[in-house]
Amino acid sequence: MPSVRPPRLGSSTSIADSRLVRAVLLEADRLTVTAALSAAIFSFLLVAGVLWPFEMQDLLTETRAVQTLFNTLLSGTILLVSIVVSINSIVISQELGPLRSQYDRIDDTLAFQSEVEEFAAAGVSPAEPVEFLEFIIRSLREDATALRESAADDPADLREALETYADDVLDRLDVVSTTLDRSNARIPRALLAGLEYQYARHIHGARHVRAAFDDRLSGAERDRLDDVVETLKFFAAGREYFKTLYFKQELASLSSWLLYVSLPSIVFTSYVLLAIDAGLLPTTTVFGVSRHLLYVSIAYTVALAPFVLLTSFVLRIAAVSKRSVAAGAFALRDDPLGGDRLPVSAEVEAAGRSDPESDADR
Repeated sequence: MPSVRPPRLGSSTSIADSRLVRAVLLEADRLTVTAALSAAIFSFLLVAGVLWPFEMQDLLTETRAVQTLFNTLLSGTILLVSIVVSINSIVISQELGPLRSQYDRIDDTLAFQSEVEEFAAAGVSPAEPVEFLEFIIRSLREDATALRESAADDPADLREALETYADDVLDRLDVVSTTLDRSNARIPRALLAGLEYQYARHIHGARHVRAAFDDRLSGAERDRLDDVVETLKFFAAGREYFKTLYFKQELASLSSWLLYVSLPSIVFTSYVLLAIDAGLLPTTTVFGVSRHLLYVSIAYTVALAPFVLLTSFVLRIAAVSKRSVAAGAFALRDDPLGGDRLPVSAEVEAAGRSDPESDADR
């Protein structure tokens, strides 16, 4: 009977180990990322102006390139605010509805919690997302531990298969629990922890283990495997629900901060256009940098601020979406904790894909 290889956990190149990427895309405050990007843009403009000098005075007085650029940014900012506020209005409109629809929504949430509580047989589940996810993780950990213990008296190959599968589940749960213990993440910890765990691979692995050893599994072992899969389904449903709530919250934050940043940017850009037309740029220099280069760089950075803010928010929304693509029991991306799939041998996987008709022919 086929054996199961030892699990391959995270590598140094995995997303989970990319601390800088993780901080920028997921954990850092969006205003901090916006300020950092704006500072980088301002520094680049100054350095480029010093290393590749050109006469800014002539550019301002003899052409309308600078005015055209700022006019375009001003129009784009106004259009950007309108689009984002419209999108947020659409999202908010989904929350509006008759009393019965609001009641049904609450009833569905309570029904899901009751189903989890009945299956886990562990009392009333918490209402706070992080604690609710920990409630599911405890249940999943108990199921995986019980599956491992039930294999103690099995033949060597079957025991190795069940223990390896259970150990891999427990290893992933340890990483998720570590993430839940963090208190400084800007993204909700319940969602951040869910991004660490590709549950489809363990659903997929349980099906292959059962297909390969179905005739040798005891009734208790079958029940334990089914319990693990069912708990993983609860975990997946909770993660997708928390992701939906997070997206609504993030879009609301984006809209409000975009209004806060855009209004000063519009006023400042309008003033810059008037100052350029009147030839009233400041005469102060700083560290010997050309006054025209300095103040045009400042004005350009301020004019870009709404777009930089939008970029910082969209980066995180896109990162969350990419890391939580859900397709039921299908795995659409690599496991961020390492390994391309659950470590089962080729024979076990082949047993799960065997064609009954071809077996009958043989």
